[in-house]
Amino acid sequence: MESVRGAKGGYTLARAPDSIRVGDVVRALEGPIEPVTCVAQGDNLAICARQSNCAARAVWERLRDSIVETLDSVTLADLIAGRVGKVAIEMPAR
Repeated sequence: MESVRGAKGGYTLARAPDSIRVGDVVRALEGPIEPVTCVAQGDNLAICARQSNCAARAVWERLRDSIVETLDSVTLADLIAGRVGKVAIEMPAR
């Protein structure tokens, strides 16, 4: 983002919308993408005493990786143009 002060000021994108991924925006606003802190990436690594034998860790890592892949696959230009498909969610039969 770039800002301009004054009566006709405001904010504009510093790069073209097709070069800004939604994942970049989320990381800039929220920090690392992590469903739980023990699977953080980068400088925010959290060490858990149970990390080496945690049965759920692989699930959390797969979830994190899926979220990152999805967010990084969509640009602001995709959102503007409506090129992001809607996912139909089917409810299981009861």
